[in-house]
Amino acid sequence: MGEITDTHRAAYQGLTETVIALAESGADMDARDEEGVPPLFLAALKGHLDTAIMLVKLGADADARESGGMSSLHYAARNGHAKMLTELVKLGADPNAREETGFGPLHVAIMNGHVEAAVALMKSGADPNARGDTGLAPLHFAAWHGYDEATVALIEGGADPNIQDEDGSAPLGLASRKGYAKTVSALIKAGADTGALY
Repeated sequence: MGEITDTHRAAYQGLTETVIALAESGADMDARDEEGVPPLFLAALKGHLDTAIMLVKLGADADARESGGMSSLHYAARNGHAKMLTELVKLGADPNAREETGFGPLHVAIMNGHVEAAVALMKSGADPNARGDTGLAPLHFAAWHGYDEATVALIEGGADPNIQDEDGSAPLGLASRKGYAKTVSALIKAGADTGALY
């Protein structure tokens, strides 16, 4: 692993012309910092779409992973950059990439309440029923946090309302325990089993 480079700084600030100048001077567009993060991830995190596209055109790997297994999509999903997510997938990023605990970009988008980003990911091929290492799917997080719009979006995208984690917990049970009436209603309307409220 290396240090933060001028390309990292330019990507973070969305300075596309600077990125081009750095590339022309021989800078590595995939240089890694101490955590294995390349410049593309910082452009994705901050939503600098033009800079991200240029980095890939100049040789950055759209499907790279940092030391914890996260991809540029995880970084873009964290801040809900829907258009960024769509474009990065078109450029070669895997919409079902998993980080070290098994969570994909769709998990990250839902954890942070970004419905538009979640829809963009599903339209780009993200699996709404993907599970992390403990069996948690995006719908578990939507239910736990009472994100009723995210719950509906996931179900419309093909999420199983009765999906269970490794302990047998289903989204309906999580939403019920937290008292999220709208989320409970959405899950029941989608066919969630009311007899399995664990």
